[in-house]
Amino acid sequence: MKKVINLIKNNFLCIYIILNILFVFTSSYLFTVGTFKYSFYGDMLHKAVILNIIVSIIILIKKIKEKTYKINIIDILLLLILMFTIISARLAYDTKIAINGEKGRYEGLYAIIYYMSLLFMSGFLKKNQKKYVIGIIIFGGAVQAIYSLFQMFEINIVKIFYHHGELWVTGFTINPNFYGQLILMCLLYTIGLYFKARKGLMINGVYLLLITLFIVALLGSNTLSCALSLIVILILLLIYSIKNKCYKKLIIILVILFLTTFVITKIGKTRLVHDIIKTVNESAEISKGNLDDNYGTKRMAVYKRTVKVIPRYLLHGVGVDNFGKILDGKPIIYGRFFYDKAHSEPLQILVTEGIFALITYMSLFIIVLYKGIKECVKDKELYFILPVVGYLIQALFSISVIEVAPIFYIALGLLINREN
Repeated sequence: MKKVINLIKNNFLCIYIILNILFVFTSSYLFTVGTFKYSFYGDMLHKAVILNIIVSIIILIKKIKEKTYKINIIDILLLLILMFTIISARLAYDTKIAINGEKGRYEGLYAIIYYMSLLFMSGFLKKNQKKYVIGIIIFGGAVQAIYSLFQMFEINIVKIFYHHGELWVTGFTINPNFYGQLILMCLLYTIGLYFKARKGLMINGVYLLLITLFIVALLGSNTLSCALSLIVILILLLIYSIKNKCYKKLIIILVILFLTTFVITKIGKTRLVHDIIKTVNESAEISKGNLDDNYGTKRMAVYKRTVKVIPRYLLHGVGVDNFGKILDGKPIIYGRFFYDKAHSEPLQILVTEGIFALITYMSLFIIVLYKGIKECVKDKELYFILPVVGYLIQALFSISVIEVAPIFYIALGLLINREN
């Protein structure tokens, strides 16, 4: 019994982070199948903030007493993010929304504090503990990927969604794009671990099986932003492989990707290849100055209208999660759609929280990535860096949501080496 108590005591923070991951995954499943409403999950997340703050304070006090804590630039940036978020919430068009989040999104001040607390705590984990956290994320993603296969082939033992008559493969989320974000991170974690793995038929076979599973799941999600992000990551891996003369594993991954894409496209379970070709053609038109509103699955219409109002909200934004109030209390409407998100995370932060908040977020990402890349490339531990880079690339064209963003901020925190 004493050994168990000591084990929990020595690994309390790791266990607590894992519990947060399980909380996100389990809640996502329960509201997806209709056990409780999405709003209930939003309320639960807001309550979890209190626990995270308490745990963060306990960690801080413990480290200060042990004289193992020294405030650094990351901590300063986290405090600045919270300060600018509070200012934006206080001066928001709708303060209630800024604090609790827009209905159906719930990504207000409480959610931002939750994200930052996860990032802060994750940075204190030891390297062996970080691997357990990554393992739980991959396991949770694999369970969702298997679940999504039943959705993809419309086997009615799982919850199946249709949107305007079109099949939606969503895993434990309510939207294929959100699901694609999670699967992308799991895929990139697995690819990174595969690159690190030593020779061994069994372990390499497990990684390749997981890579295949995640590729199929990503194809089923039809999430274009994640597909484009994966292409960029593979180009970066090609450069890494050339520099380090390790081509074999990348070639195997590419063969799996091409074969899987061919098969899934042939049986009509993905449209990603068509969407990528369409995007390439649209990009060529955009380079010529043709900014058609329908480009980027109608994202261009949102971007153009959002850019016009940025000067009005430059300093402190319209308010956290107040994008739906951007036009004097009304949302952007295009066709039969109205938009409560900018469909670009940097643009969302700029117009809802202001220029200072965006600069602080960008500084945080750049500094963590810069330090993380140096260590990860040196130690050949790409699995720490790939999911973060992959998420940030796709975030240029997508939105942040409470069922995926916590996992990203944990991944970002795992890049911070408090021991060094």
